[in-house]
Amino acid sequence: MEKQEYKKSVLEYADVQDAMRCSFEDGEKEGLQKGMQQGMQQGALTIAKNMKVLGVPVASIAQYTGLTVEQINGLEATTVVN
Repeated sequence: MEKQEYKKSVLEYADVQDAMRCSFEDGEKEGLQKGMQQGMQQGALTIAKNMKVLGVPVASIAQYTGLTVEQINGLEATTVVN
């Protein structure tokens, strides 16, 4: 009887470990996607800021970067960002 209970508890423990591993992997993927999206957004904002400093029309900046006119108009165009 004890041997059966032990085997059952080992299987339950393995199930819990598998569930935790899957949850961790899902969270890791979600985190990477979110980080990539934020990085791409920041890159678009930097490019838009540089284009604005160079005098590129806002409509063109929006077309090239995918940002909205409102986002571009909200940028400070003081210096070129590297």
